[in-house]
Amino acid sequence: MNTELGPDIPRRCPCGAPTVVLTSKTKENPGRRFYRCGVVFGENQLFKWADDAMLEEIESLSVKHEDRMI
Repeated sequence: MNTELGPDIPRRCPCGAPTVVLTSKTKENPGRRFYRCGVVFGENQLFKWADDAMLEEIESLSVKHEDRMI
């Protein structure tokens, strides 16, 4: 996984391509959705589990909301 990803839903791969949402068909993660580079598939391209990304996005928005309330 690319460790340079921010704590949110990835909209673009570091290569500049838009991301796509795919569904895992592996035995370990059946049906689990994830983000991938929409153009290049490879070891060094974007990969992020969708549920992790959504949780991070919610937490980030919550912190921003709390900061505005102060």
